[in-house]
Amino acid sequence: MPRFICAAIIGLMVLLAGPAYAVDRDWSQDVAATPEGGFVMGNPDANLKLVEFVSMSCPHCATFDAEAHDRLVDEVKTGRLSYEIRNMVRDPFDSTAALVARCGGPERFFALTHRLLANQEEWIGKLTDMPQQDLDSLQAMPPEEQYQTIAGWAGFAQYATAEGLDAEAMNACLLDPSGTDQLNQIYNSAMETYGIRGVPAFLINGELASGSTWAELEPQLETGDDQQELTLKNDRPAAF
Repeated sequence: MPRFICAAIIGLMVLLAGPAYAVDRDWSQDVAATPEGGFVMGNPDANLKLVEFVSMSCPHCATFDAEAHDRLVDEVKTGRLSYEIRNMVRDPFDSTAALVARCGGPERFFALTHRLLANQEEWIGKLTDMPQQDLDSLQAMPPEEQYQTIAGWAGFAQYATAEGLDAEAMNACLLDPSGTDQLNQIYNSAMETYGIRGVPAFLINGELASGSTWAELEPQLETGDDQQELTLKNDRPAAF
């Protein structure tokens, strides 16, 4: 068989096989900051790109994380899905927890976020048990000092050190006003661009998904993957 015909047949077989993913690579180890202010895990060329807007003090977000975290990470590992989290803060407590997770950078963000959500009842309980006069004293503090004080009350240092973030480094990070600026940027963008009013909220390939639970989101991810496969097939040259 002529060599150029063999090459054409091999090329056609590759196209028909669909997108290739490196099965010997764990894509969950690929993490990076995004221009939108979030952190993303996974293959940048994944068919499915999931973005979650999360509030660290939101019980629904904690429930979603408990149900979906392991399944999403397993899917990210294959290279088919990339998973980005953007913090949507609601109050100083929530801002402090978000900043603690972000202080570890991309390498620790997902682990810290997962740990803080898993222990949400514990640290929220510590904060709500604080005497009212102590809570009132926060009003006289600048935001960065509020964050450092709240982190001490909530015991965030134990969660940070468990994921390899030194407590001293965490406290220094909380005093950096650029962290607050970035959280405000994410919040304003989420409101203005997508009209997000509650969390958790999700984007699938740039489009706002419906629902806020794993049971509602999972079928949409499957549909999105099917639609992407159909697009790829329709873009392939006809066999000859």
